Amino acid sequence: MFVQSTTFANVNIVLFGNVQSQSVFRGAVTYSKPSAIAGPSFIFFDTITIAGPSLFYSYGNPRKDKFIFKLGVKYVDDGVPLFVSSSKEDFKNQRRNTVELSSDLQYSFGKKNKFGFGVQLHKDIKRHKKSLIEFNAKAPILPFTSLKLLTSFAQKEMNQYIYGPSSTSGAAYTSANIDIVIPFVPWEGIAKVGVVHTWVMKESNENAEYIRGDGKNFHSYFRLIWNVL
Repeated sequence: MFVQSTTFANVNIVLFGNVQSQSVFRGAVTYSKPSAIAGPSFIFFDTITIAGPSLFYSYGNPRKDKFIFKLGVKYVDDGVPLFVSSSKEDFKNQRRNTVELSSDLQYSFGKKNKFGFGVQLHKDIKRHKKSLIEFNAKAPILPFTSLKLLTSFAQKEMNQYIYGPSSTSGAAYTSANIDIVIPFVPWEGIAKVGVVHTWVMKESNENAEYIRGDGKNFHSYFRLIWNVL
């Protein structure tokens, strides 16, 4: 797994890799075994990014600016990941593919903008036309280590799409993410190791058909980015 960055005029091409212990979508497990993904992303004029099934516009530099804004569109599919330890599907893979619009506003402060909070809004534009909102906060806890907390609320049809037909509106899921950055990778590379714990909120969501009581989950990941000049 590797990442290589090459710049042509105003286009930056990045190859990335990610390995995770299981796949979790907003608190719901979509694939319970280890999987990996690798592929290119393209950044145009430092503002427009195509990364996998997502296209978004961003304004602001996360390392320098207090406010960062993103607006984008992404394809959502809970199918089995590209590289997996097993290809067997089960009841978890029942969501039809869809397309979402998203907007993201983040505010950072403190030394090197390590502290911050923000809000994300996701709206389905293909299946049910409903929305989910996420609130997050971040803070450093150790050198090269940060903690990010997130909680969310959704309209009924959005929760039903994620957790199952018997879900109701309101609280959706909460997560806690510890992220460790390893900046000593050769050729200006960066590695990230993280662990995420998620809780599906409300009994109606946790016991809905697509997750069947599996509302508390833990997974880990390893990501690697190499910029080879």
